[in-house]
Amino acid sequence: MVGFDTKLLERLKPTGETRTLGGLRFVRYAATAKAAVSQGAWWNADQALPSSFVMADAGGLTRLSLQRVRSGADLALLRPPASRFPTYRVIDLADWLERH
Repeated sequence: MVGFDTKLLERLKPTGETRTLGGLRFVRYAATAKAAVSQGAWWNADQALPSSFVMADAGGLTRLSLQRVRSGADLALLRPPASRFPTYRVIDLADWLERH
């Protein structure tokens, strides 16, 4: 969810405003007094995806804004890592310790 804390939605209020990006409909959520750390978010519940948000905490400010959304996925990237990287070796720490 690109760094978005979904718990933040509980402290935001849906405004009824919508916008579309890449065929997905996003609803604007505004900050309330309980959510003073945020300036709000645009959220698509079906995809569990924010199109933009601003969050502030002790660590600083996080700002995200999607510029483009497209459907589909590269199925090659969804294959198991062992088949995508056949020369990559996985070492279990317990196995490594037994050999040393």
